[in-house]
Amino acid sequence: MIVQGTLPRWMGFLWALMGFPYVQTNMICLFERYAGDISWRHSELPFSNYVIRESRSRPKVTLVARMAASVGNYDYIFDWEFQTDGLISIKVGLSGMLMVKGSPYENLQQVSKKNDMTGPLVSENVIGVVHDHFITFHLDMDINGVDNSFVKVNLEKKKTVPGQSPRKSYLKAKRKVAKTEDDARLKLKLSDPTEFHLVNPLKQSRLGNSI
Repeated sequence: MIVQGTLPRWMGFLWALMGFPYVQTNMICLFERYAGDISWRHSELPFSNYVIRESRSRPKVTLVARMAASVGNYDYIFDWEFQTDGLISIKVGLSGMLMVKGSPYENLQQVSKKNDMTGPLVSENVIGVVHDHFITFHLDMDINGVDNSFVKVNLEKKKTVPGQSPRKSYLKAKRKVAKTEDDARLKLKLSDPTEFHLVNPLKQSRLGNSI
């Protein structure tokens, strides 16, 4: 399904058939996509003489809102993927034309010092330029209102008292509410498991959790 902008669809098709470029504003593409994963399945533990299970796995189908942005020689594909469990996933894809520059070399045998190459040789006399692409998102997260807080939840290892438990250690969730924007800055580390929550401390669930 295509959400059209101000230009009539028939006029856009006519211009395209005549070979003229045209601008179509405020367009997104909405579609369902099978993610290739299992959404849900379950088998009960055999506590009794029979096992309860769902015989087939439910496929994971997501709703995707896609936008494409052409910037120079690149086309960026932005996918906002809404899952049935409430999770929102953002994916950015890159397409278009490779950024290249001229080179005096037609093959790598002509290069005396390959470490001096500024990129891979993708064709005769053509180098693919090595560079970075940075995508920045600004999210205005109003959760049940505008009085929101950013919470970092760190999993800390705690040791048990000798003789208290057969376990030697356990994990404890330590919550820290950011008071300023600088306090909310973070650097992701795989060695430091952390969860990030956006909550409204003035709104609570029936169990008393901030939502």
